[in-house]
Amino acid sequence: AVGNLLAPSLARVTRVLAVYGAQTPPITWPRAATAFAVTTAVVVLATVRPALRGVRRSTLRSLASNTRPPHRPGRLMRAITGLPLPLPVWLGLRGANRRRGRFLANTLGLTVGITLLITALALRTGVDTFRHQGLSLSDEPDVISLAADIANQDRVSSLGFTVAAFLIALALINATVAAVFAAHDHARNHAIMRTVGATPGQTVTAFLVAQLTACLLACALGIPLGVAFYESSTRGPLDPIGLSLLTYVATILAALTLYGLIAAIPARLLARRPITPQLAYE
Repeated sequence: AVGNLLAPSLARVTRVLAVYGAQTPPITWPRAATAFAVTTAVVVLATVRPALRGVRRSTLRSLASNTRPPHRPGRLMRAITGLPLPLPVWLGLRGANRRRGRFLANTLGLTVGITLLITALALRTGVDTFRHQGLSLSDEPDVISLAADIANQDRVSSLGFTVAAFLIALALINATVAAVFAAHDHARNHAIMRTVGATPGQTVTAFLVAQLTACLLACALGIPLGVAFYESSTRGPLDPIGLSLLTYVATILAALTLYGLIAAIPARLLARRPITPQLAYE
């Protein structure tokens, strides 16, 4: 219902009224059922695994301590241990290795955001290249059929940029939520580190190293995925992708900087709290 109310305003702002239409599409039973089914499916897929794990555990085991033995360091971690790294950096990498499930989930969420960002940048570059080349609509039959519905390519680019902007904003929200939960998840370990002499600054640095490692891995995965997604979903005058090496480097630096700032806020707040309550955190 809220989407139906906001869609006309967004269509006017983004100049895609020809795509959306003058009248607001009615909320029909099939559309409502589709939205409900997709939303329910997403929630079920996200919760079925932890729900089954909880059901299969006995009551006695559930009431007992949830402490699990740490993962044994693999070859990569043993190789890193031998490097002359600062202590906070080593602790951050070790923390990422100990909580592999959370690390991989965080990496996956960030990868989606990087993929969408690369796709949006490629779309903008493709549209600008198409415009500068001065291709006429008469030379492109595929564009003619599209122009009959949406008038010109400016509206196509506006629609694409709007969708990409919303998806990137969603990815930022997801990254913020992931950083907050990760900070709370590491709060007890960081409190233990402080009891044996680590400073709050060192615990924050260790947390940021783990998070930025996930972000760097997400860039390594998201950039080629974004390129592949753009090239597989666009046809005609917008092919091929025209991003420069400097764009990829700037994307990596911007992602690391932005996510580092997002992750630093909850980490610094938790580092200022007393140690005793955090030792009891579950």
